Amino acid sequence: MKRSLSRQLNFGFAATLILLLLNAVISYRNILRLAENEQSINQSYQTIANLETTLSTLKDAETGQRGYLLTGQDRYLEPYNRAIASINQRVQTLKQSEAIEPQQLQRLEQLITDKFAELDQTIQVRRTEGSNAALQIVRLDRGKQIMDEIRQQISAIEAQKSQQLQQRTRESQRNLNTTLLTFTLVTGTSFALLGLISSGFKRYEIEQNRSERALKEREERLQLFVKYAPVSVAMFDRSMRYIAVSQRWIDDYHLKSIESVLGQSHYALFPNLPERWKTLHQRGLNGESIKNESDRYVLPDGTEQFLRWEIQPWWGGNTAVHGILIFVEDITFQKQIEAELRESEEQFRATFNQAAVGIAHVSPTGTWLRTNQKICEIVGYSSEELRQLTFQDITHPDDLDLDLNYVQQMLAGKIQTYSMEKRYICKDRSIVWINLTVSLVREPNGSPKYFISVIEDIDDRKKTEFALQQLNETLEQRIEQRTAQLTEINQELEAFTYTVSHDLRAPLRIMQGFSQALEEDYNDRLDSVATSYIQNIGESAVQMDTLIHDLLSYSRLSRTQIQLQPIDLNDAIAAALQQLNATIQERNATVDVSPNLPSVMAHRSTLIQVMVNLISNGIKFVEPGTQPIIKISAHIKENSVRLSFKDNGIGIASQYHDRIFGVFERLHGVESFPGTGIGLAIVRKGIDRMSGTIGLESKPGEGSQFWISLPLAQSP
Repeated sequence: MKRSLSRQLNFGFAATLILLLLNAVISYRNILRLAENEQSINQSYQTIANLETTLSTLKDAETGQRGYLLTGQDRYLEPYNRAIASINQRVQTLKQSEAIEPQQLQRLEQLITDKFAELDQTIQVRRTEGSNAALQIVRLDRGKQIMDEIRQQISAIEAQKSQQLQQRTRESQRNLNTTLLTFTLVTGTSFALLGLISSGFKRYEIEQNRSERALKEREERLQLFVKYAPVSVAMFDRSMRYIAVSQRWIDDYHLKSIESVLGQSHYALFPNLPERWKTLHQRGLNGESIKNESDRYVLPDGTEQFLRWEIQPWWGGNTAVHGILIFVEDITFQKQIEAELRESEEQFRATFNQAAVGIAHVSPTGTWLRTNQKICEIVGYSSEELRQLTFQDITHPDDLDLDLNYVQQMLAGKIQTYSMEKRYICKDRSIVWINLTVSLVREPNGSPKYFISVIEDIDDRKKTEFALQQLNETLEQRIEQRTAQLTEINQELEAFTYTVSHDLRAPLRIMQGFSQALEEDYNDRLDSVATSYIQNIGESAVQMDTLIHDLLSYSRLSRTQIQLQPIDLNDAIAAALQQLNATIQERNATVDVSPNLPSVMAHRSTLIQVMVNLISNGIKFVEPGTQPIIKISAHIKENSVRLSFKDNGIGIASQYHDRIFGVFERLHGVESFPGTGIGLAIVRKGIDRMSGTIGLESKPGEGSQFWISLPLAQSP
């Protein structure tokens, strides 16, 4: 009996041992499969997280691009530059993952490359050609299409991963069930002697350990997801203690580290938190979902901050609220971009509509696309009426061919812009002259998009030009008539000059001859009175001859054609002094000439005559017994030379400064200072003929300074 029992026990022990070994082998294989499934699940979660991070990086790049396109400031490219620096690492991480099919990964990588190429293109165009050109590329929606396809590709991969996750989960569950079933059957058979309690306790212990491991793994995955979330995220329990928090939250709220805040009370870290937020937290803990798409705050420094936030409760296994999740995103930058965009649009609209000239966008076929108020004022049509017309409809027929020719040249790329004066036919059928300047805006592919026309109302100017043209024609006729009259007068003046030169001077010479003969031949027979009469006759004849000579000189200056040429003032003054040599010696006069005088544009003989008259006046008009002293100097002012003649004479009162340059103007009697009264008139006439000016600075008793200004002769 014992032997039989022993054999039964041995047999039972052996059978139990075999069953235990078999159970161990089967359990080991199922556990390996379960571990593989868990690894695949973790890999799928990591792949989804990497895909979301990649998509967030692309969004940051788009944000930087939009900021730079709108402002042109490089500081807005910081998100874009960070995205470029990190995107390759994101793609390499995805490549290292074996959870994505090569074709899907290759397509996603190509789309990302295309997206960054499109972003770089718009940034380069903005930098080199301006915001309008860059915005034209953006309006093609190519970037949006690529981004939409990227989202679709990522969504497809995530959907595939989610499906695989479900499949792996089901497989894990099946393996788990198989393992549990095998373990239960074998353990129940093997340890039947140990009793149902021991078997149940073992099964409970195994299940509990497995559940704890799964829960721990899920918590770790959740911690990783929250930590690396691209936005500010924090998870709190019902006492508002931190359970999980993202690095972005730590950075945004200037906390020390993730580890330093876990388990800490949110209210302890922020003791001055407004009651409004505490109320919102409590509402979330009561199971309410709360969010705000644009919450405005005024910071202590006076700047504005805009936040988009959301509070969501999270539930435990018993459907009770265990805490809240808070998501916060700073959208201040987006708000600033939106405000700048609105301001830019308003400025463009105001500039376009309130411009002092007409501005219009015209289609390549000539249709008015957009017009400002000034154009409507010029032609009398409203904007709606103009949009029903073409520019050809209101262009004057005589100007249309030239305008269309310019348009064809511009469409063909031969010219970039053109400007012309043309006429518009207004709504009331009146004609208005305008100055038109046109440039062409093209699509990125080079095809014409629309013309920009700048239209200036020049109707008043054209009317003035026409009036001036008619006036010029009338003036030309009057000039011809006056020229004929002047020619006739000059001919008469020449005849008069001939008469004066011959018919009047001949009797004077006879008078001079007879008076001289009487004085020489009959001097011993004449008393003193007769001798005085004869001397008076001779002096009067000489004075009359001098007067006729001066009149002829004045007349010749008015009629003679003179040609200006470079004249050395040093030579001209020397020639003038040579003519006055006898007078200078007779009056014991001193003439001081500055050295190295410049050259001027003048007529030599006329200039010498002017100098002779001015120097002789300086010698003549001095107080009796005073030695005449004359100083001649010159200085250059811009493109002219001012030549001065300063004397120590009797001076001239200011009220006579203009009068003395007239013909026969004398301030003193002949008995005091002899002369004809024509000398300074000859000086002014000569200076006028040489395109110069003359002036005088003088006071009675202080001498006089006459100056003449003539063009400076340029050095060869």
